[in-house]
Amino acid sequence: PSVHRLQILGSSHNQVEQKYDASAHAELLAMRQAARRIRNWRLQSCTLYSTLEPCVVCLASCQAFRVSRVVYGASDFRLGAVHSHIALLDMAQHPFHNVTSVIGGVHNTTSAELLRSFFRSRRAK
Repeated sequence: PSVHRLQILGSSHNQVEQKYDASAHAELLAMRQAARRIRNWRLQSCTLYSTLEPCVVCLASCQAFRVSRVVYGASDFRLGAVHSHIALLDMAQHPFHNVTSVIGGVHNTTSAELLRSFFRSRRAK
C-alpha cells in the first residue's frame, strides 16, 4: 500500500497475468491508485509498503512518483533493485531523487510465505 499520515491511499496486488500487462506490479498499481485518490502524482511524504523488494521498474516509479520511503518484506534475488539483484539507489544518487529511506527484510519469513501462497494460488487457476 501507499501510506500517508497513517492513511492507506492505495493498495493492490500483482495483476500481470489478469491484465496481460508486464507493468501491472502491485507497487505501481498502488501508487497510481494513491495519485488518483489525492489528485496529485507527487506522493511526497508517502511510504510505499511492499511484500517483495521492488524491481527496477517499481523502484524507478517510486522516484518518479516522488515517494519518500519504501518498506519491503522479502528480498527478491531475481529482480530486486534495492539490495538483492542490483543496488539501483546506490547507482542513482541524484539531488532530485526523493526516496530517502529504504527498509528491507521486515517480516521477511512471513512475507516470503505470503508470496509463495499468492503465486501458488495463481498457478492453480
